[in-house]
Amino acid sequence: MKLKFMKVSLVCLAATMMITSCKKDKVEKELKVSVVKEWSIDLSTKYQVPAVHCNNQTGMVTLQLFSDNSLSYKIDVKGLEMGDELVAAHIHEGNVLENGMIVLGFDPMFTGGKAMGVLTNLRSSFADSLKSDMNELYFNVHSKKHPKGLVRGQLNVGIVLADDVELKGSNQVPAVMTTAKGLALLRLTTDKKLYSNVSVKDLEGWDELLYAHIHSGNTGVSGNVIVTLCMNATEFGTIKISPLTDETFKMVKSDYNYVNVHSKAHPKGIIRGQINN
Repeated sequence: MKLKFMKVSLVCLAATMMITSCKKDKVEKELKVSVVKEWSIDLSTKYQVPAVHCNNQTGMVTLQLFSDNSLSYKIDVKGLEMGDELVAAHIHEGNVLENGMIVLGFDPMFTGGKAMGVLTNLRSSFADSLKSDMNELYFNVHSKKHPKGLVRGQLNVGIVLADDVELKGSNQVPAVMTTAKGLALLRLTTDKKLYSNVSVKDLEGWDELLYAHIHSGNTGVSGNVIVTLCMNATEFGTIKISPLTDETFKMVKSDYNYVNVHSKAHPKGIIRGQINN
């Protein structure tokens, strides 16, 4: 009887030790998991390409990448339009003027403009790529009314100016009668780079595009060139990246400036538009 009791006691002791060991291993594993990188990303309709006009939703997403290749997220979108609802969120490849492919889906459960969760077991190669600040990635939140994206923001660089500038002949000084019209997409980033894409359509058949610039000056004023956006006709409709000096960065960010497109028939400018900064 005494021997049987000892055997039972030994079995219970062994089981207790195993449970204690497992708990210890679990706690030690949890303690070893650490944050290796985190992001606080500003989201805005202005950062979409092109911008979502007549909407001014903004937001924030916080991401944390952990050493066990898990990724936590907290999404908060403000001012959601009545009748609209958030439906998806992804990380995409692309710089501030690119609409790129999805590289990671989140499948969040939204309550109003908010959602949170954790993705586990990310591929090691992908988790490693997230650690690099050199990768051009953006976070995009999609809604029912805006399935291509309502608000977005870059992971590794901030945006200090975002404007889609409408270009018209009537904005020239003096005004120019032309069928041409255009759009200049501008994004100025915290690393002092200006991303631009100037497109023109309906230009008269007998005219030719020459170049495009940002000039200093308010509405109704002609000013000096401060940044060249297109050096020749082939650069229209393409994304250009212009590193800026500290002085030029401050001018583009804060001063009164306009975009001006020049043509062979109108070398002083055929269409222009004011930058809202």
